[in-house]
Amino acid sequence: MTEQPTGYGRPAEEFPIHEGPRELWRCAEPGCFNSGVHARPEGWLCWKRDRARERRTRTHRRRQNPASP
Repeated sequence: MTEQPTGYGRPAEEFPIHEGPRELWRCAEPGCFNSGVHARPEGWLCWKRDRARERRTRTHRRRQNPASP
């Protein structure tokens, strides 16, 4: 289209793009930059770091007591 359609007008008021910067909650693991906009408890871990920490704990538990799963 090279011309604006007839009967089209811009809205009378401008709409704000956003209210301003939000506070992002970052993962507690050093070097991890995953974050979220909702409030998180202190020491919160993102899903990737939480899964890795659980896997390490499980492996350590198996090495300490090989008889249990």
